[in-house]
Amino acid sequence: MSGNSICISQFLENMNHEFPDYHLISVDKDGYKIDGKGIKYFLKANLKSVDYYYHDDDDGFTFVEFSDLFRQDTYIKDKIERLGNSSLIPKDKKDLRKYYYKLMNKELVEKYKDSVLIKTSMKELIINIPSYFDNNGFYCVVVPPIGHLEKHKQIEIAKFLTNLKNKLTLSLPVGLSNGVKVIPLNYFCSMG
Repeated sequence: MSGNSICISQFLENMNHEFPDYHLISVDKDGYKIDGKGIKYFLKANLKSVDYYYHDDDDGFTFVEFSDLFRQDTYIKDKIERLGNSSLIPKDKKDLRKYYYKLMNKELVEKYKDSVLIKTSMKELIINIPSYFDNNGFYCVVVPPIGHLEKHKQIEIAKFLTNLKNKLTLSLPVGLSNGVKVIPLNYFCSMG
């Protein structure tokens, strides 16, 4: 260990979900901050990452990403609607829509993979790492709550989240993850 070592507890904090519209909902869980001024910053790792490493009693070691996928989805839908008013042929419009959704999936996959790399490389400079960090992780993507939405919108979003979960599961290399969840914030807060 070099003189630049730091204890992992320096990165342990109460999780911040970063959804400004839901500031009244607090996450009563502590996780090891990776993004921002967290582990990634300390390691000077120019990589994407999830927000936190977390240990859950049910799922074990977990990679937690708070992501406002609905805002991204709305952005994509707006772009597609504008394309709908363009002179592009329908096949090109459909291809563009697929492309935007692939980008969303790709970014989430890259965040997980890069976080695995960060987890592996941090052992050189960070001390007192809990033994559960040696395990594969579960990937939990946390999105804003949906319970306040109209029923038909909740159903539409639930289908979107299920589809995304399936795509993420298929996109991660076999053996790199113990599974994937894409769940609303209020469910995440009530888990474990």
